[in-house]
Amino acid sequence: MRVFKKTIIVLLVGAVLVSFLDSCKKGEDDPAISLKSRTARLKGEWELVSGVGSFVNPNYTYTVTYSGTTATTTIGSSSTTRPYSERHEFGKNNAYKYTLSDDNDMTFTEGFWTFIGGYDDYSKKEMVLVRTKFESVTSTYNNYSTTYTEDEMPSEVIRFKRLSSKECIIEYDGTTTYDSNIYRYNIEKTFKKK
Repeated sequence: MRVFKKTIIVLLVGAVLVSFLDSCKKGEDDPAISLKSRTARLKGEWELVSGVGSFVNPNYTYTVTYSGTTATTTIGSSSTTRPYSERHEFGKNNAYKYTLSDDNDMTFTEGFWTFIGGYDDYSKKEMVLVRTKFESVTSTYNNYSTTYTEDEMPSEVIRFKRLSSKECIIEYDGTTTYDSNIYRYNIEKTFKKK
């Protein structure tokens, strides 16, 4: 009888442990086992190290390949490379900062982040909602700063395909319609924690 009780206890402890460890995995490529919560893994500064994006519109298709310091756009057999960097910071009290440097253009945003519930094929805590309270853009053609309040704050959803303690993969996949034309994009970017 003692052996039976010990077996039942071991099975119950194993089931609880498996369900706990599985709850840390939300993204399709997340680590199978993590001792940190998803929130603890997300908090910190993340810098772009690599990525690729494909863009299809009615007139042509092009790809962009990202490294930690450049972006190379390829249309047909023609390629151009420019300076490019990206950084996300998910801080305490859900503070959020984003910096993008694309050739001579600089974008800086500040706001708030929170995990959001899943829908369709996405699970809970696989996506983060970002609300922008301040945005500053410096470019060759346009310079401006905007502060948003209350319901005016623009929002964006970031989907994490992978989120480990040191690396995350952000995926953007969708379509946009402009002037009755459909534009399709698929982007996957890998970031490392600083």
